[in-house]
Amino acid sequence: MKKLHLKRLHLVWEIESIFAGGFAGKFHFIDAHTDEQLYNCSQIRSALFRKTYTAKNESVLPGELLLENNQTAADEVARAAHEHMGIVYDYYKNNFGRDSYDNRGSPLVSTVHFQRNYNNSFWSDYHKQLVFGDGDGFRWRPMAFALDIVAHELTHAVTAQTARFVYCQLLANEFASLPFKFLD
Repeated sequence: MKKLHLKRLHLVWEIESIFAGGFAGKFHFIDAHTDEQLYNCSQIRSALFRKTYTAKNESVLPGELLLENNQTAADEVARAAHEHMGIVYDYYKNNFGRDSYDNRGSPLVSTVHFQRNYNNSFWSDYHKQLVFGDGDGFRWRPMAFALDIVAHELTHAVTAQTARFVYCQLLANEFASLPFKFLD
């Protein structure tokens, strides 16, 4: 991948090119004033092993397999979860040399469409997977659409493997917040 060395800020257009299969193309960053391509990056992550399931609005994990590795699916929430896991994986790999949440190359597994109107997401250390609700359609949209939510939950996975934080309820609706201070 081409290194980006800029000496000043640029107003850019972000353009996504899609391959014939309809998924995983490239992102191009074009200077809005000069039309010069400043940077591009592929969405294909061949060294990464991912699986994305659907719970079909039930409480079953992992659910029915929808996507594996670089496959595509009609389900846009599943595609978002799958792509965002890849982006966060790349962030940890490129910035910290970390291979997956456990630094042992374990698969990144997620389940979307968990329960009905579920306004939350979480890392299940027991199942070793991310879980995303679809929101209630009023206040919240599907959690997997938000890259920051996927990154937050995968960071819980990293800390579960390194710092071994324990999450517990202290009082009614009050959770230990120290681990969240490190993640946010």
